[in-house]
Amino acid sequence: MSEPSIEGFRQAFLDPDSRILLNSDASPPEHAEFSSIEWTGGFLDGTVVRLNPSLNVVIGGRGAGKSTIIESIRYVLAKDPIGNEAADAHQGIVRQVLRPGTKVVLRLRVHHPTTADYYVERTVPNPPLVRDEQGALSKLSPSDIVPDIEVYGQHEISELAASDDKLVRLLDRFMPYRPATIERKDRLRRDLAKMRQAILAHEQDLAVLDAELASLPGLEETFERYETTKLDEKLKEQSLFVREERVLGIIEDRFEPFRRWLDTLRNELPIDRAFLSAAALSGLPSHVLLAKTNQPLQRLDEQLAKVADDFQNALDAAEMAVEAIRRTWNDGRAEAQVKYEAILRGLARFSNTKLA
Repeated sequence: MSEPSIEGFRQAFLDPDSRILLNSDASPPEHAEFSSIEWTGGFLDGTVVRLNPSLNVVIGGRGAGKSTIIESIRYVLAKDPIGNEAADAHQGIVRQVLRPGTKVVLRLRVHHPTTADYYVERTVPNPPLVRDEQGALSKLSPSDIVPDIEVYGQHEISELAASDDKLVRLLDRFMPYRPATIERKDRLRRDLAKMRQAILAHEQDLAVLDAELASLPGLEETFERYETTKLDEKLKEQSLFVREERVLGIIEDRFEPFRRWLDTLRNELPIDRAFLSAAALSGLPSHVLLAKTNQPLQRLDEQLAKVADDFQNALDAAEMAVEAIRRTWNDGRAEAQVKYEAILRGLARFSNTKLA
């Protein structure tokens, strides 16, 4: 065909091998090509559909089998639907149309890393098998042969468009791996964890302030009655002790992330080097060279073990120092508490006497 025409378009449908391609058009890039799909058993028993290597269009009325072809391709390649309704429709076609015992065979050709012909067969409800062009069973899976294949049913796209969550999952399939983005997300998570600790500390401060404000009217009346006893100073001192105890608690909480980091480090030690053993490297052409990598890993293991010990010692020393300070503080607060309670008992006796 030297130029586009209705007759040429018609011929492309009548002859699966025909192409509408001008001499000036660029050749399409090499890609995985589906040659045919066939069924043994079930609704389409004995049916073989030949496919063009590029664009294929399936046209037919309701019940002609269009969805069965799409879902058969999806099933033989073990590609699960994203949408919930699409998953139900897919399972319904597998159970009621394909039916147990039906074998679906998809023949295809790939060009990377070299051109090769395969066919994937799957018998309901067993997992798929991959065979080479001679029929020998391969250790490859369908995703190894066509790793980037996407299959969508007739109504699945509209279902996905109505769900933000499913759209995000769909986009994840096409997003390239970006280490910088992952690193930025990790940094944001760490920053959020720090902000969370700060917010929790502020919430504790607000809770204390709310409690103090709630008791303020009663305290003001008590202050007026017992102003000469300087009780307000003692109450203020008790409030300051509460704040001091909260400061000590926050200090002790600061040790928790470092304990987790130390546990994580120790769980990763010693470094697993079994894959560099003589038995594991046996038969490899560069086994002598690869075996030399065991030495830097061993040195790293020893150095990290020392780092973990130093980390542990530093953490223990800091915790012991803070604990010693807390004991001294506890003694001071206990002494102040005794004096405070003595004043309260004196005030109670004074109040009872006045009331009598």
